[in-house]
Amino acid sequence: MFYKIHGVRALIYHQDTLLILHRSASDKEDSKLWDIPGGAIEPGENPRTALKREVLEETGLDDSRCVIKDPFGLIVSDFRKGKLVILVYFCLANTTTVTLNAEHQDYRWETIPKLGEYPMGIILKEIYPQLKH
Repeated sequence: MFYKIHGVRALIYHQDTLLILHRSASDKEDSKLWDIPGGAIEPGENPRTALKREVLEETGLDDSRCVIKDPFGLIVSDFRKGKLVILVYFCLANTTTVTLNAEHQDYRWETIPKLGEYPMGIILKEIYPQLKH
């Protein structure tokens, strides 16, 4: 079966920690949730270009501070009246300095075991069991 990829997400690691972002308080539905950076693929973009743009917009990490590595996998979820397909990539950061945009109110560099202590957004919740192994 073939799916159109709608969005991208980044598992951004620095040493043994993963970057998670806390949604903005203005996001009524998800303001208590933590998730990984990413978003929609815009018309004309390929997934890697979209991921670079989203990571830069949401974290301030550009190519010189965050390198996109291999795909982690696809997430296929039921969404409204169809399937939502997200391509998740491994990324490596050489800094822990992050500049958030208005979509997020906080960030953490956290170890995988500690992630379970955070209320997770849909994407992080979906992949967390795989990250633990």
